[in-house]
Amino acid sequence: MGEPTPILRTSGTPFLCVDVQPTPGRAPRLELEFATTRAALDSYSSQYAPTGLLAHRIRRGDLGALDDLARALATVAHDEAHHVGYAYGSIVAELLREPPRLAPLTAWLARCLADERLPHGVRTGLAAAIAIDPLIPSEPTIDALFASRLVDDATCATYFGSWQRSLEHLPLARVIAVARAALPGGWNPALAAAATALGRLVRPDVTAELRAMLEIARDDDNRQRLLDALARHTAPPASAADRDDVAPPPADPGVTVGLGLVFDTETDVYPNGHDCLLRRLAGLAAPVLDDVLFEEVPHVESDDDDDDDDADDADPDQLRDAYRLRAFLPECTFEIIAGDRSDWLDVPAMLGLLNTLCSARGLDIRFVALPTDSQDAHVIAAPAGAILRALADGSLVLAEADAAATFGRAYERAAFAAIQARRR
Repeated sequence: MGEPTPILRTSGTPFLCVDVQPTPGRAPRLELEFATTRAALDSYSSQYAPTGLLAHRIRRGDLGALDDLARALATVAHDEAHHVGYAYGSIVAELLREPPRLAPLTAWLARCLADERLPHGVRTGLAAAIAIDPLIPSEPTIDALFASRLVDDATCATYFGSWQRSLEHLPLARVIAVARAALPGGWNPALAAAATALGRLVRPDVTAELRAMLEIARDDDNRQRLLDALARHTAPPASAADRDDVAPPPADPGVTVGLGLVFDTETDVYPNGHDCLLRRLAGLAAPVLDDVLFEEVPHVESDDDDDDDDADDADPDQLRDAYRLRAFLPECTFEIIAGDRSDWLDVPAMLGLLNTLCSARGLDIRFVALPTDSQDAHVIAAPAGAILRALADGSLVLAEADAAATFGRAYERAAFAAIQARRR
């Protein structure tokens, strides 16, 4: 059974830390290959590299990770290819939301989609995961990729389907670029989306583009759509909504608030995703913890009646009753036991781990939680001295750091006791 790692206060301050010693040296897990099976991607496996290693290496500027991934994908079994491709496509999609990585990732994706050494299912899975992600920003190279014949019509239609909801915000240059990219391959959903957009924009200087598309349109419905678009070009001059300089809708600001991060401490999912949240929290102190890779080892997922059978199928790293959290540094690894089998995030453990990392590196940054009126947690990162001064003059008040986690664990224990009582 997993005994939680003790959470301590450091030297009489309000800063939490954890009572644990690091394992020296580079972790051997970081040298393992990326997972290439459905089972390893859908559940924890210590036989492969940590699931967050791919994104971590790319964010650190190590684009060799993409070559390593391509080699791994070439070995995927055909019956699992689409699932594996989709899993990695989802990771790539998240990275595509970060502007510095758009160009190299799009170029890599184009190479993969054209590489017949990769199973066909891997290629369709990669494209499908990216096509369905609504948060990827407008980018001409991505548009052109999905307009090309490297992407099947169904995936192409998924990607350009989002245009129907934002036609009035599309820059003319972007629409024309897609039309030109799609023209050589004949009629496809990209060309249909471009034709619809060009018709809506009602610009005389796109007439040539529409006529070029009309030349290759063989379907009567598509020809009629283009003719209707051409007819609309005799309409009055474009309104402000049709001009190139119309700003796109603002991006979703997410949950970052000022210098902190607000998040719900109840996840309603398994596993809880402590690792993803730790990475986001570490980002509050960027760049001092940027080289740390976080990993969550979930407890064994099981029905209480089948605990023994489920434990037999679990990975040796997994505990039956608690999460492990790891922080891989270039020179050592910290590991703590945190949380239980509930779907409540262990906020004190995460704060303690982050503060312990900062302390071990001689950094002055500390993480603390602010009060909220709900089960949300609000965590900030700031110089320790500044936090202490603000507390002393009353301009800052800290939350009971373990309040949400304590409530969650108490609730889960009460519910479990009630279930056991009914069974008896």
